[in-house]
Amino acid sequence: MRWLFERGLNEDDIAELQELYLSLAKRTEIALRDFEKGILVAPGDVGVGISQMVPVVVASLRKQDGVLGIEQPELHVHPAIQVGMGDLFIKAANGDQDRLSSGKTLIIETHSEHIMLRLLLACPLKSGPP
Repeated sequence: MRWLFERGLNEDDIAELQELYLSLAKRTEIALRDFEKGILVAPGDVGVGISQMVPVVVASLRKQDGVLGIEQPELHVHPAIQVGMGDLFIKAANGDQDRLSSGKTLIIETHSEHIMLRLLLACPLKSGPP
């Protein structure tokens, strides 16, 4: 295809260029927007916590049932975000209201009292005989 560019492009080359474009490998990237500065930034540019949190969020929101194991999702993350992660885990376990997912089984190893308290508030433990 290099010869197309060497001789110069014309309208007759559109079909070949489209075929070339469709044959290219697909790549997906995640970018975050800094609303104060109005720029896009990579997850690794905003701190370790965010870059570690992206796979957890994606796995939790993915419309696939099964078991999801997560170790210390609270590392390097602000307590307010930890509370939000607790809500996310509850949603993942319960499934969504649109019936796109029936819910996952989550195994979460955490030291975060913020996540634990959020989970306990949403799913209070039963005491006494049934």
